[in-house]
Amino acid sequence: PPAVLASVTTAGVTSITSNGATTGGNVISDGGAAVTARGVAYGTGVNPLVSGPSTNNGSGTGVFTSTLSGLTPVTEYYVRAYATNSVGTAYGSELSFTTLSQLLPSVGLGTVSGCIGDTLVVPVTMLNANSIGAITLGLTYNASNFEFIGASGLHPSIASSAIINSPAPGGAVLVSWYDLVPANVNGLLMNLKFRALSSGVSSALTWDVNFNELADSTVSPISGVSYTNGAISVGA
Repeated sequence: PPAVLASVTTAGVTSITSNGATTGGNVISDGGAAVTARGVAYGTGVNPLVSGPSTNNGSGTGVFTSTLSGLTPVTEYYVRAYATNSVGTAYGSELSFTTLSQLLPSVGLGTVSGCIGDTLVVPVTMLNANSIGAITLGLTYNASNFEFIGASGLHPSIASSAIINSPAPGGAVLVSWYDLVPANVNGLLMNLKFRALSSGVSSALTWDVNFNELADSTVSPISGVSYTNGAISVGA
């Protein structure tokens, strides 16, 4: 008998994020002619075609997995599997899904209290920071009541090249880091250590949001980063 279009089904969409998802299909029959290409076609319009955005996931019959990337957050997409043989391109059923909202990076300072003589260890937490190429941070504190004595617990991605200092006469801590290998940080970035100069004192730890900047792997500034201030204090 003459060859016909292949038969293909579309797999469900899973692992949906703000810019990607996983799907695929199953080429059940080659229609009597070798399947030379298979994958999924996808887009923001119904009935996506292989001539538009699509994946190429090999050839032949059987199950295949397709990874979609570079999608736009909070956008509805349509997807259907395809299989091409000498007769033409067959499509599976169409499915739709909506990408999630994008989680923007945030940087937070802890609030720590202690006693005179204690080293006050303030955690700096960075969340949802993916493919970061550069970090520039600055915070202020009351140098009349506290002195900055260093940093510890640096995230492994930045530990080898981060620069952290408190320029004279004090009152500010500056953090800078840059690397050709992007960093992914979702947790503790570092600890900043302070010591009280007298008892019964406190100080706000305030980000300089006009100075702070996170940049992506191309060193382009990331917009929408949120910063949370902290505080330190010692009892009387």
